[in-house]
Amino acid sequence: MLIALGTATVLSSLSAFIAPIIFFLVVNTIIIPFEENRLQKNFGMEYERYMESVRRWL
Repeated sequence: MLIALGTATVLSSLSAFIAPIIFFLVVNTIIIPFEENRLQKNFGMEYERYMESVRRWL
């Protein structure tokens, strides 16, 4: 994500900012919730404690 934003900045192109925005939206709304649900099912309370101490995006 940071590389895509940096590239868009270097190119100074508004259209180059579309890819990182789409990437963020897909990852944040589809991929991360899917993975969090699987981890919740596999690890239960241990994963809930982990989620409380670690932010979603590091």
